[in-house]
Amino acid sequence: MIRFKKIADNIKLSSTEKQKMRNELLAFMRENPAKADQYEKYALGYSDRTFGSVFYLFRSNRMRMASAFVMILLLIGGGVSYAAEGALPGDVLYSVKVSLNEPILTAMASSAKEKASVAVKLAVRRLEEVEALATGKKLDFDTEDILTKQFEAFADKADEHSVKLAERTEDRADAAELSTRLEVALNAHEQILSKIIEKETASSSKIVKVKEKVRSRIDRSVMNRINVEAKVGTDPREEAFESAKKRLKSAENALIEAEKKYIEQKSEQVNGEQKMMYNVETETELDAAKEKLIEGKMKLEANNSAEAFSLFGDADRGAEGVKLKLDLETNIRLGSEQKRDEIEKEKKSSPPTKGTNQQVDDLLDPQI
Repeated sequence: MIRFKKIADNIKLSSTEKQKMRNELLAFMRENPAKADQYEKYALGYSDRTFGSVFYLFRSNRMRMASAFVMILLLIGGGVSYAAEGALPGDVLYSVKVSLNEPILTAMASSAKEKASVAVKLAVRRLEEVEALATGKKLDFDTEDILTKQFEAFADKADEHSVKLAERTEDRADAAELSTRLEVALNAHEQILSKIIEKETASSSKIVKVKEKVRSRIDRSVMNRINVEAKVGTDPREEAFESAKKRLKSAENALIEAEKKYIEQKSEQVNGEQKMMYNVETETELDAAKEKLIEGKMKLEANNSAEAFSLFGDADRGAEGVKLKLDLETNIRLGSEQKRDEIEKEKKSSPPTKGTNQQVDDLLDPQI
């Protein structure tokens, strides 16, 4: 604890990191709105499972974990926990990330859907670490092996929870949504890995192995989705209709969020002709998702719930793909700004050397 306190004293979040934290908090709040009935129960000290006492909050395992987490953050500073989120294997704060932050995140997930969502998040996080290390030419075979195994373990957990959800008629839409989230994320990271293979010859053999694992997982996610759609096709009419309505709501929410992100970031992404091409591509993807949504609504009105469910899934995947692309673009921009700040600090503290401009251009190259 003393060691982490000393580390905390030397950690200050930059304006870029604070903005990124704010964006992530706002995104979390949009995706996880507070529920009034739950708030009232806890505020009144009420629980369906035990006596009416506010102390129940601290007797439950989840709340004990959360309370411990808050106490630790108070001792070592919230900035350390947040800074650890960007840590990579070999960094001082990586142990905080994997031994504190991630177990807390997992422990706070109660439902099968929440647990699957966390597993998806952590599986993708391992891929991001592989990509970051490979790009920085710091990926060795041992680290690649560990991260790949952890990626597969988290992906297994996500599949396990999704399959359980798919077995219950009322949860089929949630199962399909989770498979979509994983499928979209893995498709994006497969493309990133392909670009790294093209650029980083020293890491190519290691990254090829990771990419093969990712492709296998994509195929599995697609099969899970197809299986859920097949189950909906055999469900009684009323239950299939309810599943399709839930899938419609998920797709509509994804489209609203994707369009909002696009409008917010439209003026910030890239300049000139590249910006126009980027915007046309994004708008085409959004239009395609909207068309699938309209087709699905027509099928639903015609009482073809199974086809509607599938079409709403297509719309959801399209919207999620746009959201993820915009998020990646934002992360690249924020990372470039942070790197620029670091370079400016270095330039002020030391005289420029020959070739500095080229080094800056290389470091700020957004193409992965």
